[in-house]
Amino acid sequence: MTGGPADRFLTGGVVILIAWVSLVPYRFLAFDPPFGSLANYLPLLLTIILAGALILLRRETLLAMLKKDVLLGAIVALVAADLLAAIGGVNSMHSISRSAYYFLTGPLIYWVVGCSFQRAGNTRLLITMISAFSGLAALYGISEYASGGSWLYQSTLSIANPKFAAATGGAEFIGRVLGTLGHPVAFGAFLLLSLPASLYLARSRSRARPLGVCAAGAAVVAIALTFSRGAWISLAVAAAAWVTMRMREHGRSIVWRVMLVSVFLAVGVSLTLSTRETYTAYVQNYDKNPRILAYVYSATLLPEHLVAGSGTGTFRWLGKSLGSRLDAADSMYLTRLIEGGVLGLTTFLYLLARIYNCLATSSRQRGQIRASVLSPLFLAALLGIAVDMMTFDLLSWPATRSWFWIQVAIAVGVAQEQV
Repeated sequence: MTGGPADRFLTGGVVILIAWVSLVPYRFLAFDPPFGSLANYLPLLLTIILAGALILLRRETLLAMLKKDVLLGAIVALVAADLLAAIGGVNSMHSISRSAYYFLTGPLIYWVVGCSFQRAGNTRLLITMISAFSGLAALYGISEYASGGSWLYQSTLSIANPKFAAATGGAEFIGRVLGTLGHPVAFGAFLLLSLPASLYLARSRSRARPLGVCAAGAAVVAIALTFSRGAWISLAVAAAAWVTMRMREHGRSIVWRVMLVSVFLAVGVSLTLSTRETYTAYVQNYDKNPRILAYVYSATLLPEHLVAGSGTGTFRWLGKSLGSRLDAADSMYLTRLIEGGVLGLTTFLYLLARIYNCLATSSRQRGQIRASVLSPLFLAALLGIAVDMMTFDLLSWPATRSWFWIQVAIAVGVAQEQV
């Protein structure tokens, strides 16, 4: 770490944040107070502390970053839409508090990470830490599958734990990797978001190259072992997007990349066919499937809340009258539409568009070697995540929400040469 004590404090804090989100299913920890609350909300508390340190010690750096931030307007619009929906929603105080929590563990993390890694050398440190900790998480997921269960977090990730049972609806996910996030779908999204950092190191000539190769390979294997259809499809979309972008630049050497993607798709189809009994049961019992039920409830509730929205975090109450026990609509876009109305969904899509535009522009520039390599990787991964969010409330889960904004901070920072 470089710089003075304040810079080292900020850098160390962000590294701790990355490690905690990557390796600890903190949402489900059930320690006695006050340690339980501290463990459950450590990312929130750490982000507030780091943001306070930035305001007190690095105010000029923060203001300079905000002035150049291409996502500032989109984030402000997103937050404003949430507040408007909360004011006219079914439970205003709850929605305002949830919106504040989502902001503090989302966009605020984005700004903290962006500021904390502007000093020379910190970009590679951050990328290395993301690759290292996500690689460890992926290896743990593989070992979990090999051993037949979550041996490290056995009591935490159990339906005997009320916090875990409430979040997963009592599902046990037998034969699927839960990883360090406690849910196969969330773990798959987390690993996909981690791939750009590992692939960047794997393509570099630095001493961290073996780390990148191992972490990327472990992540792909662990994604397969989640048996999450959304994660498989999203990874295939990300791979196809990256190949398409590279074809324009390296047309003659693209054959091996096409072959690689084809092999991956073949493996994915094989995995799907190997679990056909599970999918047969899925089709036969579709009317009892939580995801299908979530879509049914959403269709019923949508006409009433289409324009103004019901307010952040209110789906759980709206569905009770229909017999629902679900917390969300099981789709990020449906959740935004019901809880934020048309304005809520529009501002979310605008945010994604700003991110993609920034990365696409950076991908076409050849002045910065790091940006020309990293931006296409992040763009491809985030395009895959956009597909994954069709069947997963990625920003409603604390760990995946924080991890998404950390990756966006690095992606946009590299594109703007801020970090």
